[in-house]
Amino acid sequence: MLKVNVLMLEKHVDAVTRALGGNGAVHLVDAVPQSQDRLLEGVDRQESIQRHTELLARCQTAMANLGVSDEPVVGGNVRTLDDINAFLGGLEKAFETEEETISGLITESGFLSQQSDILAGYPVRHVSPVVLRNLVHLWVTMGCIHRQRLPDLLTALGEDAIVLYDHDLKGDDQRVLVISSRRRRWALDEELARLEFRGEELPENVSGTFEDELVKVTDSLTRVGGAIAAHRASVRELGLSSGVALNQIVDQLSLAIQIGEAQQHFGRAAQIYCVSGWIPSNRQEDVVTVIDGVTHGTGIVEFVAPEDDEDILAGRENVPVKFAEIAWLKPFQGLVSAFGAPRYNEVEPSLYVALSFVMMFGIMFGDVGQGLVIAAGGIGILRSKRPAVTKVREAGYWLLFCGLSAAVFGLLYGSFFGNEEIIPHLWVQPLHSSADVMTLFKGAVVLGVVMISIGVMINIVNRIRAKDYLGGLLDKFGVIGIVFYWGSLGIGLRAATHHSLRFWEIFVFVILPLLILFMREPLYNLVTRKQHVLHEDIFTFGLTSAIEVMEAMTAFLGSTVSFARLGGFALSHAALCLAIYQVADMLEGVPGQTVWSLLLIIAGNIFVIVLEGMVATIQGVRLQYYELFSKYFPGEGTLYHPFQIADRQSNTKGDGK
Repeated sequence: MLKVNVLMLEKHVDAVTRALGGNGAVHLVDAVPQSQDRLLEGVDRQESIQRHTELLARCQTAMANLGVSDEPVVGGNVRTLDDINAFLGGLEKAFETEEETISGLITESGFLSQQSDILAGYPVRHVSPVVLRNLVHLWVTMGCIHRQRLPDLLTALGEDAIVLYDHDLKGDDQRVLVISSRRRRWALDEELARLEFRGEELPENVSGTFEDELVKVTDSLTRVGGAIAAHRASVRELGLSSGVALNQIVDQLSLAIQIGEAQQHFGRAAQIYCVSGWIPSNRQEDVVTVIDGVTHGTGIVEFVAPEDDEDILAGRENVPVKFAEIAWLKPFQGLVSAFGAPRYNEVEPSLYVALSFVMMFGIMFGDVGQGLVIAAGGIGILRSKRPAVTKVREAGYWLLFCGLSAAVFGLLYGSFFGNEEIIPHLWVQPLHSSADVMTLFKGAVVLGVVMISIGVMINIVNRIRAKDYLGGLLDKFGVIGIVFYWGSLGIGLRAATHHSLRFWEIFVFVILPLLILFMREPLYNLVTRKQHVLHEDIFTFGLTSAIEVMEAMTAFLGSTVSFARLGGFALSHAALCLAIYQVADMLEGVPGQTVWSLLLIIAGNIFVIVLEGMVATIQGVRLQYYELFSKYFPGEGTLYHPFQIADRQSNTKGDGK
């Protein structure tokens, strides 16, 4: 990585910003702190960004309302913000007018539809509502009742009323016309209410029959429907006529927002602007060519190596780190970046994470058949051309490697789709005997020792790269820590196998390293000739140092024991598979036993693949984050994120290489 500083005239600032964004090589940093004696002042584009963002939101809303598709448009004139505001205002007003008209017509259509339903349900369509309303001695009421309550209505009213209804109408509700004498009205009202009769007013302002009125309402519905269709066509036409302009405005506003956000990092002094950032070393000539071309040779480009940068040396800034462009490593780089970023002078841990994670997954999920199914799923994702699948293509490598690892350990366990009788095992069978169980746990712990040791070695290398030689020597995960760890393991192993202990070994490999860890701070201060050798007082120093020693001991012991979970989850995986076959055996004597057993085994294996696959993944991530990263990877670096401008017209972006 190299730091790049670019000086340019104000008239070139927008063109340079767009060119650098299209080039996609510069990881921007604030330019103001880079200048000596704070000669630069900040560039404030916030007000402009806000106005452009508001107009963009209005433009996108208009496109959604008018049904305009989001498509790149080649060419087009650049509009002023006032012109854009006026254009959008006209569109919004026209759309609101059409929408208000359509809304009113829809309301009218709903009312007419309701009237149509009521009129169509009258059992006496050739009678005028005026006649029924003007009857002197008879009382007429109209309404709906649930079809199941209709027999109760007929029984309750008996000969006291005439009930008319259309037998051919379908649905849960039945519309009825009840005719009785006026003196029976109140008694009938109570009876109808008891039967949950819902009354309806007879239509007013109607001179003809129900059938004549139904024809009028139907004609009105047709007229209103046509008007709605016509106004909706007007909205579509408005979208077609303004679609190109709206897309051009979206491009213009989006570009302006991206340029403004980038320029928030710039600095300026009078008419001179400054851009600062980081680029990969191999992009040096690209940046020079871009700046010379845009500024016609007037731009000044300066490159500074990290070891010569004052902000880096003072610890005020981090050099961004760029992951290697290796496709199959990307999912594991994502696992690393989810925790944090490596510092510039640290070992990039993605490869070690990939190897260790895949191995741990295989130990916990050892099965040939199930592993190959997972691997096949990964291959399917990698080969798929579907847009939805291509978005998660990197997960295909994850599944492929983890599946193959599971298949390899399945050969060691002799497990094929959970059955341990089909293929011979090459190492142990997790549930075969207590000896195999112990061997499995011992192997998991040994693997943990190896992985923890590699992590400590990486930490030592990182300290040396950072020229923190004392830290690499005296840190609990440095040389002293690894001497204590290996020494304790060796002494413990010797005691377990030979039943003997040697005091000098205990002193050299356990007591002395712990004593050095206890005295680490005064030793460090003594070597670096700092005046304050201890804390505020001897008690505070002793207590703090004792806690740090205890933390070192528990960190090594706890992390080592934690790897035994690999064996535990391998046992749980084997036990779950065994349970599937035991349940299948219980189907003996059941009609169609073979078919049912096969279906059960298939469903059980699918369940195991999904459940145990998630469990093994979660546990693998946990071991990485808590037991390994804590030894060598603080995640305090900065990832390389180059400034890029997406240009829809050319559909190009900087590749960041």
